[in-house]
Amino acid sequence: MPNEFLLHYFREQGVLPYQAQFAQDFLAPDAPYCWRLVEPVGVGRTRFVKALISYDVEKGGQKRVLLLSPRSLLNQWASELESAIPDCEPLIVDRNTLLELESSVPMGQTPWPRPAIILMSFDLAKRDDMADSLSDAHWDLVIIDESHLLVGKRQALFSRLIQTGAAHRALLLTYIKPEALDDITTRIIDPSDIQDWDGQRIYPSFDKKLLTLSYRRSNEECQLLEEIQQFAKAIYGHTQSMPLLRFTFSYEHTQAMLLLRFASSSIYMVESALRRLSENWSHLRTKLDHDVPLSSQDFDKVDAQLERLSDEPAERPYSGIYLPPAEFPQLCDKLETILDRIDEVPVDSKLEALISHLRQCWDTKKQPYLCVWSTFSNTVHYLSSAIRQAGIPVHSLTGSMKPETLMDNMRKYRDERGVLVTTDAAGEGVTLEYVKECIIYDLPLSPITFEQRWGRFLRLGRKEEFRMVLLRDETRSFLWEENALKLLVDKLGIEVEEL
Repeated sequence: MPNEFLLHYFREQGVLPYQAQFAQDFLAPDAPYCWRLVEPVGVGRTRFVKALISYDVEKGGQKRVLLLSPRSLLNQWASELESAIPDCEPLIVDRNTLLELESSVPMGQTPWPRPAIILMSFDLAKRDDMADSLSDAHWDLVIIDESHLLVGKRQALFSRLIQTGAAHRALLLTYIKPEALDDITTRIIDPSDIQDWDGQRIYPSFDKKLLTLSYRRSNEECQLLEEIQQFAKAIYGHTQSMPLLRFTFSYEHTQAMLLLRFASSSIYMVESALRRLSENWSHLRTKLDHDVPLSSQDFDKVDAQLERLSDEPAERPYSGIYLPPAEFPQLCDKLETILDRIDEVPVDSKLEALISHLRQCWDTKKQPYLCVWSTFSNTVHYLSSAIRQAGIPVHSLTGSMKPETLMDNMRKYRDERGVLVTTDAAGEGVTLEYVKECIIYDLPLSPITFEQRWGRFLRLGRKEEFRMVLLRDETRSFLWEENALKLLVDKLGIEVEEL
């Protein structure tokens, strides 16, 4: 039976009808305590969560709420939730904050105040000491944003909160449909079913198509990419049974894979990565030449140097791959040969194609909003510099920027128009329903990541068609790039057409 008061309350809070209905079911006294809500992006998730917390607190009093999300979204959540509980500001918790909370209570008591809205990143919450503290408290409501990112120790933390009874109610928020349903009560919202309170369909129904903008790599670029492919294959081809030099990798995230992705992104990106690798290898080679044993710290430094070049927020499991000492000097020599080859490349054909396309859009479309998306912050800086030299206003976002810098750059972008160059880490939480075109400069490996990119643009409020454009080498000389595109397109079921 409908709870008319509750539905009226949520309508007054500006949420959509399906969200109000979900809230009624979620808050019912006899309802399951753990739910998953799968809804499209851009439907006002933060507004809904704010209304949900407000109603629950007004009904029950001194509540303790825990909200977990990627680190890049914490400030956005804090801003949205500031007025959710009167006289209780949301608190973003880091390690220092926890120490302050612990010092304010007697030994053995929970440091988490009541009432409270505690905001914390996945990667802090999953740490053993933090997971212990969270699981020892009672949480009236636990909300997990971007819950499709619950893998590994993140998933273990959530399971622990449920199994120990620390979470009285739990809500998982995501826009990714689970491949297989588990025992969590799940409600999946079809975009075609989303209506306003007058019964009018309001979610944009634009088709997802990937348009390709062709360019042609030079012979020098093709030869360079072929050598990089062979070099990556040589690294990846060794097994764990060959001891000595370890390189971190996962099911899709080997150092060899990273090098191929760097090469697909930009010449500047792959050169930066190879020079870092060369510096570390030179150090290791010197040690070997002097019969100095290599430590785990030596290996970790090599791994970390390349991994830090990625601006991806997703957690990945890692294990090791080894290179035999007899082959290491030859690989070092091959690396130096590739670096010499980079110096012989006369132009960056991909960059030239991008600049030409952006200039044409800027000159003919009355100063539009454009976006260029890359996986790597080094590529973002490289592209931003080139676009600025072309005389087009450019604004950049990367995961290493402070939240206030990200917000300031977004404000300038809205005011000045031009080109926004961003990474996936910085793009979390960014709404771009006013942008007419996004150019994908390098492909992500994860279909989820690609769906996230679409989700920044296809949101409530979009009035015009949107174009997703991929720069594609018409020579098809980089085999890895073509295979990555095919796998991604097949997985997502999207159409690919020439621009």
